[in-house]
Amino acid sequence: MIAPMRAPLPRWVATLAAGTVPLAVFVGTSSGVAHWLDTGEFVGVASDLGISHPPGHPLAGLTLSLARLLPFGPLAYRVALVCGLCGALAAALMQRAARHTLDALGLRAATSDGLALAAALYTSLTFSWWFQCVRPEVYALEAALSALILERALFVESRFPLRDSHAVRVAALALGLALANHHFLALLLLPALAPSLARVFAARGPRPLMHAAALVLSGLMLYAYLPLRAWREPLVSLGEPTSLGRFYWVVSAQTFQGNQGDGVPLPLGERFADVIMQFLLDLHTIGLCAALLGFYVLMRYDKTRRVGALLGLVTLVFVAGRAWLGFVRSNPDALGYLLPAFMALGILAAAGVGVLVGLLEQRWPRAALLLVAAITGATLLQIPLHQHEASLARFAVADRFDDALVRELPTGAVVLLYAPQTVFRVMGTQGEERLRPDVTFVPMPLLHYPGLPARLLAEAPELRQLFAGIELTGNLREPDLQSLAAERPLFIELDGRVPLGLYETLAPEGLYARVLPGGATDTDIQEGRVAQQETWARILAAAGPTLDPETRAQVLYRRFHDGLFLAAVGDREGARVAIGQVLQWAPEEAIARALWAALTVPDETGPVDRALLEALFAQMGAGSSAATR
Repeated sequence: MIAPMRAPLPRWVATLAAGTVPLAVFVGTSSGVAHWLDTGEFVGVASDLGISHPPGHPLAGLTLSLARLLPFGPLAYRVALVCGLCGALAAALMQRAARHTLDALGLRAATSDGLALAAALYTSLTFSWWFQCVRPEVYALEAALSALILERALFVESRFPLRDSHAVRVAALALGLALANHHFLALLLLPALAPSLARVFAARGPRPLMHAAALVLSGLMLYAYLPLRAWREPLVSLGEPTSLGRFYWVVSAQTFQGNQGDGVPLPLGERFADVIMQFLLDLHTIGLCAALLGFYVLMRYDKTRRVGALLGLVTLVFVAGRAWLGFVRSNPDALGYLLPAFMALGILAAAGVGVLVGLLEQRWPRAALLLVAAITGATLLQIPLHQHEASLARFAVADRFDDALVRELPTGAVVLLYAPQTVFRVMGTQGEERLRPDVTFVPMPLLHYPGLPARLLAEAPELRQLFAGIELTGNLREPDLQSLAAERPLFIELDGRVPLGLYETLAPEGLYARVLPGGATDTDIQEGRVAQQETWARILAAAGPTLDPETRAQVLYRRFHDGLFLAAVGDREGARVAIGQVLQWAPEEAIARALWAALTVPDETGPVDRALLEALFAQMGAGSSAATR
């Protein structure tokens, strides 16, 4: 009989390495400028304990605000560091969870620690995980809490029956906190945990579950933060949850409930395929094959079947949940939903490799240790594989957008914003730099949020006629715009929701179109277009020869609408420049190609045919082109 080998190092060393290696990567690849999507919103939230979009994310608001205590770097970088720390903690907890699984398979302590470390590094250095840890968001924090719940659940299942219910209480408190951060993701854990809770009830009666329920409720008490903070009117207070009705509207996230199931245009089968493809890109075929082997082995033996069932359920539920919501290809926020499934697959892969290593260590334990060390070292190859797309160390181009979106606006301007990403960028810039209190930004897509119109009217009463027109007709009216433009500089972000009939009163200026009280002349349009092209030259020079996917989407969206506007008002030369840039970056864009064909008809001058432009507007409304999003 082979004598058991002592672990060469204390077991906590591998757990520490599982957290510190990813943390070093995350710190070194974070950006001092908030990324796109809604990262700017969370910088604004962190700047003064604000309230983010539904469901409010109270724990994230409190946690990300701790970044203000860090004594170095821009606020966006400090918030990203907090997210990186959460992601690293999740990796360390995942290592412990994998260790429980491998211990249940009967591997030696040293082998178990090493393979668990390899699983944590392999998974946490994927693009899907890495990218959540270098930008201000809620998903790294949710991953840390999910990892703690999973670690405690695997501890329970691998050592059942338990002598006490301490692990259940810890998991319950983590679940309550997770519900106060992103309640949908936390609720997805419950189906996977249900069998474990049933076994605890059968073995120890209702008392442990009653204690657990009380701890879950104590975590949920953090939702009291929302109305308490809303009364103090922070910079970001979306939904204004100062009454019971508004509180329910925010927490229930009613505004997003149509974006699921049949409300998502992509067929369900394709959504599942998108999710599986992301696993293949990040974990590769070998990793998924190892996970399938691990699941088979765990389900084969009585002593590990409960562990395998738990990990399989976590994977299945989160894959199905994300597919039901709609994966939204190339959306990094969608990847944040999948992190618990990544953890479960990484642990299953460790179990699959562990079975093979276990066969080796029965006869040659030192050779098995060398193999585990080689596998752990090989996991670091994930860094060069994913660094190009995951690293934001050189990301700064959004700051050049902020110049034109916020900093360079004339004194006292009013800006009507349509793109949600622009709304969030403005929130982040205002929160971090406390810039432009003289400018009123009107987030048009959020005007249905409770309390927002009243808050804007309290800041700028001259918006009353504009809002009355929107409420009456459902859209902007030219007399209202021109009346407001006579009082204050007025800008509109060009978008498919801006009626074509308003174009005759607009002229290009920076990244917006300016409303001219007396209407725009050809000279106004041409001079504005030349200055606009100079703005774009500065932005694209800062972006460099290649664009990251989100910046590319911003360029396509804005330049397409520039070209559409210029085509509608008869500046064909300027329109060809704008649409030419769109086709340079996205030659496959059908709507852009159709507009380019109309702009290059020989001997045609003046505005492009109105019927064609209206048809393009209809296609944009159907969401058929990436350039319009």
